[in-house]
Amino acid sequence: MEIKLVKRQISKQELEQSQLTTCTTGRKFDGGKLQFSLLPPKSIKETIRVLQYGAEKYEVGNWKVVPNAKQRYFDAAMRHLWAYNEGEVLDPETGLSHLAHAICSIMFILELNLEEQSGD
Repeated sequence: MEIKLVKRQISKQELEQSQLTTCTTGRKFDGGKLQFSLLPPKSIKETIRVLQYGAEKYEVGNWKVVPNAKQRYFDAAMRHLWAYNEGEVLDPETGLSHLAHAICSIMFILELNLEEQSGD
């Protein structure tokens, strides 16, 4: 007995159908979309607190126009990580997490890199 495998192209509807989870209340086609629920909420809230502090101290979006930004944010991230590593959990100026400060700096670097790559 010979078994033949036949390849066929599936439709978009069949693909979406295959990505459904069993649900008795309704359907939502989320296959291939970003899952923001994967973000850790407490960490995100603490990071937003740091962003709000910076927006009040400097100005909203100021981080985008800082000269030599990538190097300066790298240095800032490392200072916060170093302080945390030495046992200082909260930044003395802001009273907020050193780790959240480092996350902000790293996000700024990533955003600047992504903007460069996309040409924005």
